[in-house]
Amino acid sequence: MVWFKAGSIDEAPFETGLAHVLEHMMFKGTEKLGPGDFSRLVSRYGGSDNAFTSYDYTAYFQQYEVSRLPLALELEAERLGHLDIDDEEFARELDVVMEERRMRTDDNPNALAWEKFQAVARPGTGYAHPIIGWRSLLAQLQPEQARSWYQRFYVPGNATLVIAGDGYPLRWRE
Repeated sequence: MVWFKAGSIDEAPFETGLAHVLEHMMFKGTEKLGPGDFSRLVSRYGGSDNAFTSYDYTAYFQQYEVSRLPLALELEAERLGHLDIDDEEFARELDVVMEERRMRTDDNPNALAWEKFQAVARPGTGYAHPIIGWRSLLAQLQPEQARSWYQRFYVPGNATLVIAGDGYPLRWRE
C-alpha cells in the first residue's frame, strides 16, 4: 500500500471531490502506461488493486504473491513519478465519479440526509463537505486542478509505503 496524507480535508472550498477524482486518475495512465494498463498488468500477474479516499488520506493497494513485490514497487514508482493527467481522460473519469455520486448519494435519501447533517454540524471545516464532493462543484473541476493537487501532495515526503505479508525469504532477481 501507498498512503498519501492528502484527502478531502485538504481541498479548497471550491474544489470538493478533487482528492477522489485524482484517486481515479492514478489508474488512467503514465508516460509508459496507457489508460487501464496499470490494473491490467496487476491482474495479468495474479494480483488485485484498488484505492480509497477519506477525509484525511488517500491510499492505493496491490495484492500479489511474494515474487511480484518488485513489480508492485515498479508500478507504484511509475505512477508516482510519471502520472499523465490527460484532459479527455479526466473528463471521462469525472463523469464516472459523478455517476458514482449519483448512485451512492443522490439516489439515497439517507445518504443525502447524512451529507446535509455533516454540512450543518461541521460548518467552516473540511469535514462539512462530502468526500466525493458536492455535485455542482464536481462538475466544475478541471484537469489543471488535478495536476496541481498531484504535484503538491503526491510527493515522496507525503507518502507512506506499507509492505505486509509473508515476504521472507525474498530473493531479488536481476
